Amino acid sequence: MITVRGTGRYDPVAQLEEAVGVYELFVDGRLVETELDEWARRFWTPEQVTAVLTDAGFADVRVTRAYSDGPPHADDPLLSVQAVAPGGGEPAAR
Repeated sequence: MITVRGTGRYDPVAQLEEAVGVYELFVDGRLVETELDEWARRFWTPEQVTAVLTDAGFADVRVTRAYSDGPPHADDPLLSVQAVAPGGGEPAAR
């Protein structure tokens, strides 16, 4: 059995989440492994992603629904981003 506990905070002005997660693995009722993960992640709107990449010199920036060619919806938790790197070349998918 794996248990997960965590805590975090979200700053809506900075669009930044900072959190800590504790993962515990139990085998036959005994704790055998514990993992602690700390993370920070920034949340972006499609417009923000497009502006940042364009300002960095990327071309042909496309923001779509995750794993789709469709336009993003306001409530999509994930997005896909494609752009052509400065200097040309093939689109770099993320």
